[in-house]
This record gives sequence, C-alpha cells and structure tokens, in this order.
Amino acid sequence: MLTVTLFDYEIANAFRVAVVMGRMSEDAANAALADFQQYRIERYDFREIHGLAFRLACQHQRSVYDSAYMALAQSKQLWFFTGDRRLFNAVEKTLPWVKWIGDYQFAVIPEPS
Repeated sequence: MLTVTLFDYEIANAFRVAVVMGRMSEDAANAALADFQQYRIERYDFREIHGLAFRLACQHQRSVYDSAYMALAQSKQLWFFTGDRRLFNAVEKTLPWVKWIGDYQFAVIPEPS
C-alpha cells in the first residue's frame, strides 16, 4: 500500500512553485516529480505522531502542520532543521534539537545535547 504523506505534498508543491516562479518548465517539473517517485524514501504515517504533533502545537502556539515535522523528528530522535524563522524562534529555547538552517555547517554534523 502506498502511503501519501506531508512530504509528498511538499515536494509536489515545491515543483509547482518552481514552475510559477519561472525556475523550471512544467514539463521539467513533471519529469522531476516522476523521478522523485522512484526514490526509496521511508515515509511515516501521521497517525503514529498525531498526538505528539498536537501537544507540540499547543505548547508552542504553532500549527499542527508545522508541529508534525517536529513530532516526527522528536519521535525518531533526529535533529530538525527549519528555514521558518518564526517556528525556530518559538521553540529554540525549549527544543534544543530544533536548529536554524542558516546555522548549518556542511562540514560539521552537530552533536546531540
């Protein structure tokens, strides 16, 4: 059974935005989307983390949508890098595993705290 996740929608939307912004043609975006479907990316069902996502959303006054990504990272004990400054500012003091993408150093992988 194929599971469609937020990630799949995000990828499709990113290609759509690229087309709208003139960064790629619709044909190129369709081809890229088809290529994306060939990658073996592990996906997680939102039902596994919906309670945690809801709690994080309530605790930090964020959307459940944004909190779903944080919940997945927390449940898998992974770093979560975001380019959403408002999200980062809202959680940086209480969720040390949430990192600002602008601070990422490609040559250095951060140690968990």
